[in-house]
Amino acid sequence: LGYLVSHRAKSKVRAWFNALAMEETIARGRDAAHQLGVQAVILGGAGLAGMAAAIQSDVPVPVIDSVTAGTHWALRTPPLPPARSSPGFDIAWQGLSSEMRALAPTPAD
Repeated sequence: LGYLVSHRAKSKVRAWFNALAMEETIARGRDAAHQLGVQAVILGGAGLAGMAAAIQSDVPVPVIDSVTAGTHWALRTPPLPPARSSPGFDIAWQGLSSEMRALAPTPAD
């Protein structure tokens, strides 16, 4: 793009490269979808962010945008842990040496 001077010319070349990349992504998505057992296609990498919605109609299985999926996963609200009646662990201390047992907290009476 360094050889192009006008903004319009640069925009046209970018649009051409973007269309070429879109066609290639659609073709690869179709190829992946036709492999035995494939139930979804995951587009990986920030460079493909937002492209899943654009190619979904051309690919016969669900297309997942890894950036969007990762963002949703990171922003989900995890469930709160159950309230504890006393501090400590929820599992019994078993098979410990006497030295380790001496370090284990004792339940409050």
